[in-house]
Amino acid sequence: MRKKMKRLFKWMIIAGGLFTLVGCSVALGFAIGLSEGESRRTVIMQNDGPFEYGEEIVVGDGMIQGEVVREFSEQVQSVEIPPIPTIPPIPTLPAIPTIPPIPTIPPIPNIPTHVYIDRGPTFFDVVNGIGTFLASFGLIGLGIVMIVRARRGPKEKTPESLMK
Repeated sequence: MRKKMKRLFKWMIIAGGLFTLVGCSVALGFAIGLSEGESRRTVIMQNDGPFEYGEEIVVGDGMIQGEVVREFSEQVQSVEIPPIPTIPPIPTLPAIPTIPPIPTIPPIPNIPTHVYIDRGPTFFDVVNGIGTFLASFGLIGLGIVMIVRARRGPKEKTPESLMK
């Protein structure tokens, strides 16, 4: 009777441990899936107007000395400009065909300047988290089994032990 109770208690501990492991893996897998969904948040921003590119020109009047200005003006005067070639007459072009009128486009609705698209975790994100958690516990268990078996060492077989 005592042996049966011991066995029953042992199996209850194993089954409870398995249920606990599966429950933890589901909870942590869901947490991993949620965090993965948040890390994939997509943000789309709309600009209010076109970009404008400009050039800055800085003129330093007091910085330039007279000698540099004279040298520069001499170089400019010594540059020879070749005569401009004559352009041949432009041929007459055929008549341009008429283009049908462009249909009117409806007005674009007002869109907020910031549009946030938030993608939550999918089913596969949650399953990926559960699988990762179970695989890590499986590898930990495999390592423990290998360490325990290596410590026990091989048992020597004697003729008496073979007769039993």
